[in-house]
Amino acid sequence: MPGQSGLRIVKLFHPTFMVDDLQASRRFYRDVFGVDSVTIPFSELGHCYRTLTVVADTCIENISPEQTHLSQFRMYTDIVGNHWFFPCFYVSDMQDAVYQLHHRHGIRLTASGTGARVVGVPPGNEQRTLLYTHPADTGIMWEFWEGEQIWFDTNPLADPRMKPGWTQTPPSPDDPLAAESLSHQTVVLRDVRPALRFLVDICGGTVFHEGPNEALGTESTWVAVGEEPTVFEIARPTRDGPCRRDLDTVGNTVHSVTFKVRDLRSAIEHLANHRIQLEIETDSLAVSDPATAMGFRFGFCERLPHGDPRAVTTAGG
Repeated sequence: MPGQSGLRIVKLFHPTFMVDDLQASRRFYRDVFGVDSVTIPFSELGHCYRTLTVVADTCIENISPEQTHLSQFRMYTDIVGNHWFFPCFYVSDMQDAVYQLHHRHGIRLTASGTGARVVGVPPGNEQRTLLYTHPADTGIMWEFWEGEQIWFDTNPLADPRMKPGWTQTPPSPDDPLAAESLSHQTVVLRDVRPALRFLVDICGGTVFHEGPNEALGTESTWVAVGEEPTVFEIARPTRDGPCRRDLDTVGNTVHSVTFKVRDLRSAIEHLANHRIQLEIETDSLAVSDPATAMGFRFGFCERLPHGDPRAVTTAGG
């Protein structure tokens, strides 16, 4: 039976971005990626406003904290500002996830919005459950989510990609950015061991490449996680640069989200036309300067990471 020997992750639900102005983020996504954002209901537990934005094959949750109530989200934006926050996975069995994470592996779990500890009973309701890991145990906070099909069919909170009839629309020939798929998410950490233990030993991820990333100034380990693989670059800064500065300012964090594009030079010209400067630019990678991109670090590349199992699958038909 599935889920009996370890945590079963199905695929990525979303990266999360903390932002002070959802309307400005809507304009950003429309101008840069040519896509619209969907408003989802206000979270009374988290005291925040939210939108979902689908870019290529990826759903991004944008969270804007309500300013008159102190919450974990408001505390984060008050201190850090606009920034990537945590990734969220779909799991096949949340009750089993609680057992695997907390009981078998000693990972502390907390409930969304309240931060209350989770032991035994998954938080949520009969249609959906969700929880977070404690970042001290797993490097950063990771979210896990399970929903019934009726939730995806009828609820305005639901991931647009999970609604009946949704299909990914490939970029048009005249799309200057032409984002085709999520390449990877870069996570910067002082000590990579808790995150790698979590992703590989507990979540069943596969390390497919290790080595220096000269563009970022990091020693990086590339991990594919989930039945529909999502790739994370687990990075430890080894010299001065944006990754080290981000780590020094924010602490362990999701640093950037990188998309595979059809033509990198065309994408760079498109960003320049929208007055978005680059923090990193090489022959194979461009990363937006967050000071000119609402705090976003979006990366763009033409090829998936070296050894990526998704590239092998695609090449093999």
